[in-house]
Amino acid sequence: MNKKIKYVISVVFTIVIFSVIFLQINLSQFIEVISKINLFVLVISLLLIIPQVYLNAYRWIIIIKNYKQITLTQSLKATLISQSLNVVTPSHFGELGKAYVLKDKKFNIKIGAAAVLFEKAIDLLSILLICVIGLFIIKPEINFIMLIIGSLIFVILMFILMFLLNLKQDGFIQKIIKFIVPFKKFKEMLISMLDYFDTIKKDINKIFFIFIITFLKWMISFYQSYLFFLALGLKIDFMIILAIVPLGIIVGMIPITIAGIGTRDAAFIYLFKDIVPSHVMIAFGMIFSLRYIIPALVGLPLFWRKIK
Repeated sequence: MNKKIKYVISVVFTIVIFSVIFLQINLSQFIEVISKINLFVLVISLLLIIPQVYLNAYRWIIIIKNYKQITLTQSLKATLISQSLNVVTPSHFGELGKAYVLKDKKFNIKIGAAAVLFEKAIDLLSILLICVIGLFIIKPEINFIMLIIGSLIFVILMFILMFLLNLKQDGFIQKIIKFIVPFKKFKEMLISMLDYFDTIKKDINKIFFIFIITFLKWMISFYQSYLFFLALGLKIDFMIILAIVPLGIIVGMIPITIAGIGTRDAAFIYLFKDIVPSHVMIAFGMIFSLRYIIPALVGLPLFWRKIK
């Protein structure tokens, strides 16, 4: 499917989902919530974007270190450019942008894509681990279905990651890929991914360190969500946020809307339906999207400079 058509479809889905959501809420109540936002708390919460971007950039340095040595400044620029691309692409496909802007002979786009895949897998595992911890702590009998689903996905992803890290890089695997996979570029990308996983698995301490950085980044993110609620005049138990917000983020990763906007908001409304009114959750979703939009705006001039 043509990329422009995919983009148009994503925009349409985003508009449709938002339209349906707004038809379901009391608009005057929503406006009242927005008008009463605690701006001081909101500004403090938005400042937490800075350590998250920094940790993302620092993690990227470690992830690609075996293939390319870059400075923190270079990594920050690449990270911010990818954030700009994330806002105009479904899900988080814009993350590939940081591989593209740093590519060279050794660190080609295929290796870069493998590095991004590994990074996203670690992100997802961290989110699910935090989610499962939260679900276990807050009355697991009430959230039994979510607990089972979250735990199951976490275990499956862990097995996939362990499989990839323990996969032996030899001619046999490459022959299977060449025989089964139909497209040449896709074959080359899969083989490059095997090369990447074969390289990174040799340093377990590095993998563990990357996971710790990722875990810390997401804990800051979920504390930021706690402050978003506080700015809206609600004090939600932090453990409830750890249990529920991750599921909304995962739904937002489904590549059908721009930057997950719309799908993520709908998920938040459904998941918090017994705790927070829908008109408040719409306001929360809009504020939550700022954590993607603000870095994207900062990265936009860098992106334009790069493509000139």
